[in-house]
Amino acid sequence: MTTIVLGRLRPVSETCAPAPGLDETVARSLAAAVEAQLPFFHLRFKKLLPASITAALGGLPCPPPPQAWGGPVEACGTGARRRMHRLHPHVADAAPACRALARTFAAPSVTALVSRRAGVAVADCALRLSLVQEVDGYACEPRTAEGEARFRIIVALPPSHQPDLGPDLYSGPQTWAAQLRWPPGAALAFAPAADTWHGFEPRLIRRLRTTLVIDYVGG
Repeated sequence: MTTIVLGRLRPVSETCAPAPGLDETVARSLAAAVEAQLPFFHLRFKKLLPASITAALGGLPCPPPPQAWGGPVEACGTGARRRMHRLHPHVADAAPACRALARTFAAPSVTALVSRRAGVAVADCALRLSLVQEVDGYACEPRTAEGEARFRIIVALPPSHQPDLGPDLYSGPQTWAAQLRWPPGAALAFAPAADTWHGFEPRLIRRLRTTLVIDYVGG
């Protein structure tokens, strides 16, 4: 697991042309996100990012965990079946998709939309981007992520093409409530709190489960 370096929200300083359709797609998605009250308040997105961006992120040269079939299920955040990679959007050789994401999600228009839809002020937050990869044998018991971020967005990335790999939501630490469909581009967003129980029930991961985690982290 890699610790992500935090940086204050700001547009990327180096020249970075907007990715085609990124700003418009994110704005439309935030405006049209479905609000769900149960089992805790969260937003659901059918397509948060353009397909070109999800494909670029899914194709980043980040070595995945070794594929391991069978054997005991590993707990969340332990073992070799899960890897978290740092994304450094502000370095000179950052992938264009990462730079574009940082610029878009730090933009005042986007942080204002997040605040309006989620009721959480994020304009003063640091932005943290993580690419997470999991292989068969991974599972995560219910957790809240309270204190890890002020607002969190989790986005499904290719190449899994397996729609049954969405997060599981719970109404308590032992009460399963729902599993989200998870085609590439789908997303879940919530403000981590004492009741935001979520996890990943053990099930077959045929290829690779890859997600982008966008955190707005308060000071």
